[in-house]
Amino acid sequence: MRLYQLNTPPAIARRILLDYVARIDRLTTHPEWYNTLTNNCTTAMVRAVRHDSRRLSRSWKLILNGHLDELLYEKGIVTTALPFQRLRQAVVINARAEQADQDPLFSSKIREGLPPR
Repeated sequence: MRLYQLNTPPAIARRILLDYVARIDRLTTHPEWYNTLTNNCTTAMVRAVRHDSRRLSRSWKLILNGHLDELLYEKGIVTTALPFQRLRQAVVINARAEQADQDPLFSSKIREGLPPR
């Protein structure tokens, strides 16, 4: 599991989160078909970030799983404090998450040691 820090103002991040939650809620009454190319987890996230002025252009990285983080890095939406490959390794939180399991401070513990924004 990777946890990237976003370079997004809090107000925009909040709007993205609320839109994403609203979309999830709508699925309970208006289900959608999953489509590997046009309606998948990545494309749903891209639709959710429409409030961010650095919109994501059409890219093959939106369709093929495992490349969204690279596109977000190229657009400066995630931290660019490290070269991409080093950043990708530095944001792996599996061990921290396992150690912090059931800890009331889970959220802050998994963020310890992440690269700066």
